[in-house]
Amino acid sequence: MILIGKVWIPDMLLDPSPESDEAVQKRAINEAKELKVAESDQTQAAYEKALSGAVDNDQVQEIVKPLEELGVKINLQKHFGFLTKWYRLAHSIIRA
Repeated sequence: MILIGKVWIPDMLLDPSPESDEAVQKRAINEAKELKVAESDQTQAAYEKALSGAVDNDQVQEIVKPLEELGVKINLQKHFGFLTKWYRLAHSIIRA
């Protein structure tokens, strides 16, 4: 993880490494919170950016709540990659 003062590498937001995930996610969430307090137009984009790399349920819930307050609907099933539909392509019966 590369953190230098208040500078962090945005590409690390999608880094699958658990060592860097928590600190980078926390930084992204805090930046979004600062924008929300300042009532910035960029608040929604900052929270959506933080959500793009969030995999821990606690982090996701911390991000989803303010997004819902902003009127953004989040599909958690899609975010976590849960399969909700599947198709059987073939069915074969083998008889001896």
